[in-house]
Amino acid sequence: MPIQFLINCKLCKKKVYGYLRKDRVREFCSVSCKASFCGKGRKPTAEARRNMSIARIGVVPWNKGKKGFFKHTKKWKKEASKRMKGNKYCFGKPSWKKGKPFLQMRGKNNPSWKGGITSKDQTERCRVEFKLWREAVFKKNKKICKICGSRKMLIAHHIKFFKDYPKLRYEVKNGMIVCRRCHPPLHKKKKQNGI
Repeated sequence: MPIQFLINCKLCKKKVYGYLRKDRVREFCSVSCKASFCGKGRKPTAEARRNMSIARIGVVPWNKGKKGFFKHTKKWKKEASKRMKGNKYCFGKPSWKKGKPFLQMRGKNNPSWKGGITSKDQTERCRVEFKLWREAVFKKNKKICKICGSRKMLIAHHIKFFKDYPKLRYEVKNGMIVCRRCHPPLHKKKKQNGI
């Protein structure tokens, strides 16, 4: 059983019983006193700084006498350059799959597949064909809203509606560019006409 003796708390000077454990003596009456005394963001006391200084006596820093970082020789640089020239995984080059869809992991082949819970409309709008159609419509209309001439917040809009004309969904002639402000009135006109 550890030896029990009376100590004074370093912070509040309260007398408490302490135990000698692993060559260490209890210095505080509670965890809160210890936290207050050694709290984060506080400057250490003069005594603590002195103790830290004494503890570092005779310890040689790892970077003593070194200037800057390790410098490579010209020979080493040439060899490294030759090694990296044929390497397609070298830094600075784009990934082989950047901008390309990974078709092998689509649908049921994907481990996150949940049995086709996405709506058909959403699935159609996420297809590669839809994205290519959208890009072609933007190129054709020079990225300007057909109604107000704005160049901000543009959307590719189907002239003959996406839901009603499935055969014309990916026809570039069936597309026009409108801004987000001009887009909702186009769909309101359709509802008012009863189409």
